[in-house]
Parts: sequence; structure tokens; C-alpha cells
Amino acid sequence: MAEPDQLSFIIADLSRFTAHETLSLALDIQANLQVDTPRDTGWARSNWVPSVGAPFDDPEWESVKDPTPAQVASAQTRQQEAISGLVGYTLAKGPIFTTNGVPYIIPLNEGHSPQAGAGFVQRSVGRALRERDLA
Repeated sequence: MAEPDQLSFIIADLSRFTAHETLSLALDIQANLQVDTPRDTGWARSNWVPSVGAPFDDPEWESVKDPTPAQVASAQTRQQEAISGLVGYTLAKGPIFTTNGVPYIIPLNEGHSPQAGAGFVQRSVGRALRERDLA
């Protein structure tokens, strides 16, 4: 039978491993979504924002219909900062979310763009799972 110190070590090691795998999968999904999202202005693509503990929500950005190049650049900066903010992730911080507040992201995923067929979000997630042998 394992000693209490051994059990603590095993639990801590398993927790670190699980956090690493969770973060790796989240980053793979994030990267796939950024690549697979149809691009016109870059607004939808730059609004995939990861967060920990709760979905990212920014009503100000959600109301933008025709973004300026400066708004797209600002969204890209925010996106990169959010990705960088995942460093040091632990399970105790909560689940990792990747959200997109662009009001037309659902129609895009339903196939309203000739650049990507319907279901590109599901394909992005599925590809990340398959690449990690989780599907």
C-alpha cells in the first residue's frame, strides 16, 4: 500500500499532467479556430479569446458590425494577451474556455461563407482531439 507522502506525490503529479494536457488541447483548439475561421476583415478570426474560469465576455466588441483596421488590430492584441495569460494554468483555476462574441459567428459556422463549410468550429475541435489521440 502506498504511503501518504507517495499518494500526495502521485496526486500532485497527476494534477500537473492533467493541467498540461488541458492547456495543450486548449491551445491546439485555439490555433485551429484562428486558422479555420473564414476571413473577410479578420474580425471573426481575431475574436476567438481564451479565458480561464468563465467565458470571455465583452459586450462593447460584440456590437461592432463593421470593424476598422484599428479595432481588428486591437482585437488581435487582446487575443494574443489572453493566450499569453494561459501560462501557468492549473486545474484549480477552473476550466479553459474559448469564446467568440462576434454576432455572426454562428451563421459563419452554419456555412454562410464560401471560405469554410458548415461546421468549421466542430472540425477545428475534432482535429485537435484526433491529433492528441483523444477522439
